[in-house]
Amino acid sequence: MVDQLAKLGEQQQRDISTEDVTEEALDLDARISSQRARVDSGRRLLAQAKTLSELVMLEGELAKREADLASLEAKKRRMDDLTALSTITVTLLDPQAPTPVAEEEGGIGFLTGLKGGWKALVGALVVMLTVLGALLPWLIALGLPAAGALWIARRLRRPRPLQLPPPPPAAPPAAPAP
Repeated sequence: MVDQLAKLGEQQQRDISTEDVTEEALDLDARISSQRARVDSGRRLLAQAKTLSELVMLEGELAKREADLASLEAKKRRMDDLTALSTITVTLLDPQAPTPVAEEEGGIGFLTGLKGGWKALVGALVVMLTVLGALLPWLIALGLPAAGALWIARRLRRPRPLQLPPPPPAAPPAAPAP
């Protein structure tokens, strides 16, 4: 299938990866066998229960063991599905589309640095304006009442000038002695 897809056009890159899950599958099979044996054992003990407390305890334990078995079997089915199916990812580009390699080649020089710096500046401004836009409603809703309360508190705490009584009238100048 991969070879047939490669014939659809000019192949630029091919990556194939595999993962060996044999050991994990064997381990999972052993755990399922062991858990089935535990479930069977629990059922035998449940059939031999003599008191109500034994019956309730064994039913709880059996339910737990059956849930664990169902979980292990679901993992096994998932692993079987993953090993039976493979994922192929294909990216098809127009012949005039720039390839990632071509874009990387022009990545050195003054103009490239200038372009990168400009993008960084614009990005920083966008972030600052976004933060300002998010904070502005809070500043209006909380800042204006807080500023008003602060102004009133300062006005009330300001010491008032003392009202001194007016000075006594000045005495008439004394007449010169004859």
